[in-house]
Amino acid sequence: MQTQTIDFLYNFTGTVGVFMILVAYWMLQIDKIKPHGFAYSFVNLIGSILMLISLMRFWNLPSVIIEIFWIAISVYGLRRYYLTRRKAAGTKQALLINKGTSMKFFVDTADIDEIKELASTGLLDGVTTNPSLIMKSGRDFIEVVTEICKIVPGDVSAEVIATDYKGMLEEANKLKKIAKNIVIKLPLTYDGIKACKSLTDDGVKTNVTLCFSANQALLAAKAGATYVSPFIGRLDDIGQDGLDLISDICEIYDNYPDLKTQVLVASIRNPIHLLQSAKIGAHVATIPPKIIKQLFKHPLTDKGLDAFLADWEKTKQTIL
Repeated sequence: MQTQTIDFLYNFTGTVGVFMILVAYWMLQIDKIKPHGFAYSFVNLIGSILMLISLMRFWNLPSVIIEIFWIAISVYGLRRYYLTRRKAAGTKQALLINKGTSMKFFVDTADIDEIKELASTGLLDGVTTNPSLIMKSGRDFIEVVTEICKIVPGDVSAEVIATDYKGMLEEANKLKKIAKNIVIKLPLTYDGIKACKSLTDDGVKTNVTLCFSANQALLAAKAGATYVSPFIGRLDDIGQDGLDLISDICEIYDNYPDLKTQVLVASIRNPIHLLQSAKIGAHVATIPPKIIKQLFKHPLTDKGLDAFLADWEKTKQTIL
């Protein structure tokens, strides 16, 4: 009786093993199941172990060897699944590191008073300048940039004027000596990308500006630019949707974790531009002072505050 029970258990174990192996084979016929996926490997492993236990009752050496082989295949599949998941987790973490924990706010101006006022809020992460903004300031370029770098500890973009590769590098070598937080701003041209690659290789931060297409942004990232500046307002001016460009660039960059370039949204014309850029996932926005101040404003905030102050006045109390 005991022998019959043992035989039954071995046979039952073998039957279940065969069933699970058939299920594993069926899984391979489903497009969504990969040969080294977790589901297939796990089911095949359990089935093979059960078959091995069953065969050991009769010690059929060739069959035992075959089952050990299938167990090894299943273990390999599980290991590959684990390594793939770990790599995917690392990729996700790399994206998060590249993306940053919050959107950076740069101010787009060369007005020292405006920069000082906004820096006092503690919300300012950097400054971008360009020849037009320097012209509006009415001051010496090097003098203004030097002063800005002392006010703001974050990155300060200073743009080259030369349009040829050699001239860009010569100007960049002078500008980078102003302060440690200087970022060399380069136009997105053939020579500009070439200069970006050379400066990046030398450990100099760069901001590739005047970007108007995703292909241009991809070139900047390939050259190792610290930032790429797509101008969304100017695209809106010619009837295109500048925010579509931000979406395309972010999607491309997210596809390739090795691309560390940050998307710096430029030519922001209104708070909606900033809001939508943040929702898309842009890393940085460089914003005119006027737009930054508009972010604080809402008519219901003003109305609510006026009501609170009016009611407080009626109490005839003071806090201090």
